[in-house]
Amino acid sequence: MKIKILDPRILTLLLSVFLLSACGFQLRGDYGLEQRLGKTSLQLANEYSDFSRKLERSLERAGVELVAVEAADSIIIISNSKFTREVLSIGNDARVREFRLRLEVGFSVVAASPPGDDEDAETRVRLKPQVLKQQRDLRFDAGRVLATSRESEFLQEEMSDTLVRQFMQRLSQMDLL
Repeated sequence: MKIKILDPRILTLLLSVFLLSACGFQLRGDYGLEQRLGKTSLQLANEYSDFSRKLERSLERAGVELVAVEAADSIIIISNSKFTREVLSIGNDARVREFRLRLEVGFSVVAASPPGDDEDAETRVRLKPQVLKQQRDLRFDAGRVLATSRESEFLQEEMSDTLVRQFMQRLSQMDLL
């Protein structure tokens, strides 16, 4: 009697599926923000920053309806979006060798108050003011100025992407209306 052995590719696939299901892995679903926020107004400290543009697109992709303040159920307030570059080290020739790039975003979420309602602003807070930060170190090479400049732009975009993801996760963990 011949015993038929499974194809190694099928066996590997089955083993992978078993291991992934055993560790609790799940595909990331949507954030469910439309139920948490309702109609939302977005108040940005700097509407032209990379972070602001990416945040607005992410909210729309998550199903959040962005409206004017008068029609909003919730208001997302981005109080600051600040990108800084600080010198980390200077070489013997008095030239900068390393920079630290830092992106910092402050935000809060409040429930919109109906017109004529003098409700205390503190009772309307849905997500207390918080600050998200990202930083990256960048080595400066005087022989590759354009490449270093492009790397700086790339790192700034990557930090913005990371902060938008963190922001969306914080919103998804917020209590329902």
